[in-house]
Amino acid sequence: MEFSLPLKSKINVPVTLEIIQFSDALNMNIIVTNLGFDYYLRFKGKNFLIVVSFPSEISSTVNVNIPTNASEGFEYFATMQITNFLSLNDNLAPFYKLAEEDPVMKPILKLFKGVHQIKFQTPFTAAAWAIMSQRDQHSTSIKFMKELLVNNAYPTPEDILNHSQDQLEKVVHMARRAQSLLNVAQDFAPSYYQDLNLFENMETKDIYDHLTSISGVGEWSARFTLLRGLGRNNILPTRQNFSRRFVQNNYGKNQWENMYDYYGNYRGYWMLYQMYNAQYHNAV
Repeated sequence: MEFSLPLKSKINVPVTLEIIQFSDALNMNIIVTNLGFDYYLRFKGKNFLIVVSFPSEISSTVNVNIPTNASEGFEYFATMQITNFLSLNDNLAPFYKLAEEDPVMKPILKLFKGVHQIKFQTPFTAAAWAIMSQRDQHSTSIKFMKELLVNNAYPTPEDILNHSQDQLEKVVHMARRAQSLLNVAQDFAPSYYQDLNLFENMETKDIYDHLTSISGVGEWSARFTLLRGLGRNNILPTRQNFSRRFVQNNYGKNQWENMYDYYGNYRGYWMLYQMYNAQYHNAV
């Protein structure tokens, strides 16, 4: 079954695919193709192959192909998941205007204009990653997540809850981390297949308060999940040493608060474009 989804702002496909290809926390189950990518999405205990393609290098639509024999409800879930994963509903025009008027960001915008935030594949995946990346190097967190993949698909809350704490502790190497992961899974499990719609109409503060009420989820993990799992671009994780160094080196000392306020609801894109620039063009 094939269907198309619209984007509010056109997407730069080649640069987006390059970012996906080199973002190892996001692409563990993704195969990048010429103008698209394939991946497995897990739904109610089964894996289904999703084939994503774009009609042109600069595109206002994305084509999605899912199996015709997929479980009932999978099309709805896949549509919701892809829309969030690729940030299809983000209107980037206000961010472009802010960046065009910022002498530091203007040349970076020229390199990455059309790149939407590529989030973690579900908000639960982002929350799980936040738990597993606490107090560990990136490469170690990658190892943890790879061990939790289920036949080349990111795990659902149910998959995590099928583990005992002892089993999870052997994977993530810390009893407290294993318990926190179970707590997050237990919280997300009841509404996992509808959670994006549930979150969509909630205020950011209400989601933050809910996330931090889960034992093991602190301020950084909650903020990370809000930005990288739900696309709340007015939020930045608390530990932003990279972005603070970028501001000091390019805007001058004591300019962090000014630039943070300047980008307002688009400060997430401001930070992500800095990271893309540093990682893929070595220009910072």
